[in-house]
Amino acid sequence: MKKLLFVAMLLLSTVANAQKICGVYVNQVEDMYEDQYLVIEQDEKGKLSGYYYGTTDDFDEVREGYRPGFFVAELKDIKSDAKSLDFSVEVQTEDLFSLPVPLNVRSSRVASKFLMPWTVYLSGVKKRISFHCLFNNGSLIYQAGDKYSSKTFVKVTDVRILNVVSEGKVINWNNN
Repeated sequence: MKKLLFVAMLLLSTVANAQKICGVYVNQVEDMYEDQYLVIEQDEKGKLSGYYYGTTDDFDEVREGYRPGFFVAELKDIKSDAKSLDFSVEVQTEDLFSLPVPLNVRSSRVASKFLMPWTVYLSGVKKRISFHCLFNNGSLIYQAGDKYSSKTFVKVTDVRILNVVSEGKVINWNNN
């Protein structure tokens, strides 16, 4: 009975933690045009999913004299506990665009219908980027090897942004 109670409490804790992290997060950079977004959702069974709206700065070591490429990628290998969130994304040349991907677009296939491809790298991009984020006062902190790659994703509360992401569906993003 004690084991069953422990397992039930562990499952409830995991579901409650997943509900707390669901939402839209933004990593604001000096040029708002290049902000990165993280959208985390949960299905009826409690499974986390989401999308990362990033730039080629996530994997391009040095960028001088040109704008970054932009992409949306589905989160893969999501793992979460009370202290952290881990996930990875995969990006290829055909996923890169010259303008930011709108937050209501969930795939490169859809984005390619109205965004111009990014032409700085014409071929050869095939990257898998892994993120290990720590929770800190409602934000997610991604610590990379150097200070320039570190990111702070702050939970978005602006209803206008949340409405775009939800595509008009009523979603309670603030179930803290």
